[in-house]
Amino acid sequence: MTTSDGNLHCVFGRPHEAAAAWRQAAEDGDAEAQYAYACTLANAHGAERNDRTAFYWYERAAEAGHIDAQYTLAMLLYEGWGCAVDDRRARQWLVRAATSGHATARRRLDGEYVPPPHRPTPPPLGWLARLAAATRRHA
Repeated sequence: MTTSDGNLHCVFGRPHEAAAAWRQAAEDGDAEAQYAYACTLANAHGAERNDRTAFYWYERAAEAGHIDAQYTLAMLLYEGWGCAVDDRRARQWLVRAATSGHATARRRLDGEYVPPPHRPTPPPLGWLARLAAATRRHA
């Protein structure tokens, strides 16, 4: 199996087959497949969600030089998602992603706020939601 096999299954709406193809290619050392399989596990699309296993595959892909995996791994380490919080390692991966050309990693290092990946927007605070609803009613 190759990364392309997984991509084709995904394009044709077969997420379980895509996950299986990416897993096989990931186990064979394909960094792109490792990243794709990690995303599959993180988002429960074609495979059961498993944060620790997703972290494992993001780390393998990052170590193999995949710059999106390097950035994602940094954010996961900052947040403690699928792992313990480790600011030192997170910073190392963020620097590595930035020096590899990852634009968002560069912006984060420059101090610009960028929302973390793989996290839904938090629900609004109760009072803020009520204010927004009241504003819509009176508009």
